Amino acid sequence: VGEGWGRHDSVSLRIETGDASIVGGDIRDIAFVATGADPFELVHQGMRAVQRQMRTFRLRVDKPLPPSIDCFGWCTWDAFYSQVDGPGIVKGLSTLRDGGVPATFLVIDDGWQDTSDKAPPELIKQRTPTEDFTAPESSPQQGPTNTLQLPQPSLQLPQLQATRALKHPEKIITRISKSLSQCFGAVVHCMSTHLLGALGGYYEGFVASAAHTSWHIWLWRLLSSTVLKSAILADYEQKYDFCKRLQSLHAGDRFLDTLEDRSFPKLISKLKSEHGVSLVYCWHALHGYWSGVHKGVCGEGEDDLEISIVTPTPNAGALQIEPRMSWDALVLKGVGLSSRVKMDTFYQELHSYLKKSKVDGVKVDVQGAASMMGTGRGGSAVATRDMIHAMERSVQHNFGAQNCINCMCHPIECLYAYNETNVARASEDFFPGDPASHSLHVANVAFNSLFIGEIAFPDWDMFQSSHSLATLHAVARAVGGCGVYVSDHPGKHNLDLLRRLVLPDGSVLRALNHGRPTRDSLFKDVSRDGRSACKIWNRNPCGGGIVAAMNVQGYHWDRVHRRQLPNGGKGYTEPRVTASVAPADFEPTDFQTTLPLPHLQPSTQDTDMQAVHCADATATAATATASATTATASTTTAIATTSSIARWAVLMTHWGADGRQLSTATYLSLLRHSREVELAAKECAVFTFAQVRRAGKAGAEVEWAVLGLERMFNGGGALLEASAGEERIELQVRGQGSLLVYMSRKPLQVLLDQVPLADDDIVYNQSQALLRLQIPALGEGGHQEAGKGEETTGRKTRTRKITIFV
Repeated sequence: VGEGWGRHDSVSLRIETGDASIVGGDIRDIAFVATGADPFELVHQGMRAVQRQMRTFRLRVDKPLPPSIDCFGWCTWDAFYSQVDGPGIVKGLSTLRDGGVPATFLVIDDGWQDTSDKAPPELIKQRTPTEDFTAPESSPQQGPTNTLQLPQPSLQLPQLQATRALKHPEKIITRISKSLSQCFGAVVHCMSTHLLGALGGYYEGFVASAAHTSWHIWLWRLLSSTVLKSAILADYEQKYDFCKRLQSLHAGDRFLDTLEDRSFPKLISKLKSEHGVSLVYCWHALHGYWSGVHKGVCGEGEDDLEISIVTPTPNAGALQIEPRMSWDALVLKGVGLSSRVKMDTFYQELHSYLKKSKVDGVKVDVQGAASMMGTGRGGSAVATRDMIHAMERSVQHNFGAQNCINCMCHPIECLYAYNETNVARASEDFFPGDPASHSLHVANVAFNSLFIGEIAFPDWDMFQSSHSLATLHAVARAVGGCGVYVSDHPGKHNLDLLRRLVLPDGSVLRALNHGRPTRDSLFKDVSRDGRSACKIWNRNPCGGGIVAAMNVQGYHWDRVHRRQLPNGGKGYTEPRVTASVAPADFEPTDFQTTLPLPHLQPSTQDTDMQAVHCADATATAATATASATTATASTTTAIATTSSIARWAVLMTHWGADGRQLSTATYLSLLRHSREVELAAKECAVFTFAQVRRAGKAGAEVEWAVLGLERMFNGGGALLEASAGEERIELQVRGQGSLLVYMSRKPLQVLLDQVPLADDDIVYNQSQALLRLQIPALGEGGHQEAGKGEETTGRKTRTRKITIFV
């Protein structure tokens, strides 16, 4: 480790194999270091180099697009937790559909499986042969030997049993020892329970927040693995599901009892045929369930899965960050794992059952635990990779590799194993009841996506639309380029908020890439420094972009106390911050750089769309040195690029923490001209950028830029294609509602799907140079679906063709 460990001015590496029997001093390829001017390209090329060297995973861009991320989804977790049932699923989907935001993607989370804390008797019998002296031998009068026969009353029975016991004294000794062990265990458990109750105050006062080097931690680690182990496990079993294991690879009786005819396939078919669901995923842990699989569980045809109980071993680096892992439920109880040679069989049995039930994919959770199971399995990296690759082979065979969400998967052993699957959780869970978690959640997913997004599409987790901070979460998903799904209680939805994310067909306007912090946010402590906004950028089709600026100051993760804490003490007030946003923030590429038309004059109204005036090339060159200056909404100074100017139309919306829209503005901007917005705690602002282009004949040209659907958080994502000629502008768009277009003059005519748009649906504001086109729903006003569609989720995404004559 060296003397520099833990210093702020040093970089230290910890190298651990995850298996005490695997040691060595010659360790190669332990780190990759590169430098460059573009941080985003640097990370991409760095990951490409690592991937070529390791050959254990593939990059996101080399794997197919996951179908789930373009669908609006609903997950059952926060609505039901592990008590999910059939009627609840139907009700949740129905209330979303009736509200105009149909969920076309469903995740049936934890709660559908067949689990128990203790192995059921039939499994115990399978792995422990019945002692033959407990019943008399069969005789011709007793019938077939495979039929259970109760012993008939007989005076000779005690004598018979005594005689048989004398013939097998070792078995009676075993039985007596077992009985004594059970009695002793009951006494120990009783003492352990009383001791745990007596030490509860000690744990909360001294252990819970102690440093990892504290003797309190050492003592509790010793107690939890010895005299307190029984009581702690009993407490876990009473309060949580973490100690449960699978007792079969099928749906559990509790869940099936809530379904019509106890039929899982019938439920899935109903959801798809009656509720518009196109994709259904089911949750499971990487090792089956939280504590794995009970010994004795077999696959179809009684295929032995060779389950053994493995004790997870957290490595020293993990314990330094989170010493409580030493008394985690999985560590104390152990995890039931199939042998390495039966791993493929295990996943195939689990997934083939789901496939037969008409399920389309899986959410595979608890993956990080695999990195603690390297003992006897080749070390943590090998063990994790073996499990993930076996899981991926089964997913590929049964569902197609892209129908999988990887979750709780941040260990590097997991990330460097994703060879086929292409979605990975980028954060801790969404915790509805923890007010300290929400701003940190947004900051964490953005910064984690910088790295994770090179390997897979980052999953930013679900949220609840009725939550007090739902707008902050919704805006984060809009800019994140991730899947959008909620975990609302049935009937408890903020439909107005959801309609800013979801189209009526159940699809979403997803940005092209994975959302990441802007360059000027990368090295700022956006949750703790008291002055910096968290700015996240992404790109849209046709050269557009989106930047969300958020105030996520207020809380931080305290590494000493291992919890989320306020940044200040009593009386602390979360600060206001100022964000400065420019088109350059979304890293535009391949943009056109054209001078503004000479006849366009600047506006003097701050909130109006403004034309930037430049008289000639001399004036352009004279302003080249101003390329890094900041402009307010009324600034009209041009900024030169290499030889000409690129400009963007901008739509800015400012949102309060409570979801109210506080302000909106449209304006023209140059590449590095920025606009400032002041944000109170948990407020956010969304900036949509569209490149200004030119159409029409020489001498009668018109400038235009499509900002997108005005009501949507990422309205710019509605524009799929755009082209322009001397007479017309042609657009391919998605969705319905008000389409906002910057145009330097009023169009002559507008067609929608080759049908003239009604005059009332065309509104042009001369002073703002803004055109609003009201796009009706398909089938309204004589407008039918255009013949074109984009294949995304196994169904057609409906697009509309708009022709603007200039």
